[in-house]
Amino acid sequence: MITELQNLKYKLDTLKRTKEANEQSLGIMMNELNEANKEMNFILESREYYKKAIDIIYERSVQELKDILNSALHYVFYDEDYELDIELTDKRGKSLNMRLFREGKPVNLKRGTGMGVKTVISAVLQMYYLNCKNSKILMLDEKYSAVSVEYTDRFFEFLSQMCEKLDFRIILITHDERFLRVGDKHYVINRGRVTVK
Repeated sequence: MITELQNLKYKLDTLKRTKEANEQSLGIMMNELNEANKEMNFILESREYYKKAIDIIYERSVQELKDILNSALHYVFYDEDYELDIELTDKRGKSLNMRLFREGKPVNLKRGTGMGVKTVISAVLQMYYLNCKNSKILMLDEKYSAVSVEYTDRFFEFLSQMCEKLDFRIILITHDERFLRVGDKHYVINRGRVTVK
């Protein structure tokens, strides 16, 4: 019977040590779990701050683009009263809604304006996009011909100012020799031969 009591005492001591070791391990695991939860909360909070920061950047970019486009419309079409409104409709999908106004009244961008207005908007959008992508060259292939003769000089003056400001280059392709005056360098391609003019 003494042996049985000694065995039972030994088993109880072993269970006590096992319980203490398990409690100690459980305490360590609880501390690790608390630390992991803190890190997870930090990551989730950081993610929200990151989203807010990206939203602010998008909103500022949209405002900057809106300002540049309206500057172009006011400069080129000096005798018209165009105003473009741009709204970031879906920040996650980066979806834009553009509305054009003339003398305060909405104008349909697809059917309510001439090609000249669309050309100016398109050229500025392309320059802005390329600049955001760190590309500094825009190719215009006869695109400007839609701008009325009375606005063409101002269109090219505005593009020139943008090029100077952004350190940008435009390659202008034309069949109309009147536009040779707007370029710094001129290359003529005739029957496969390139000459500098």
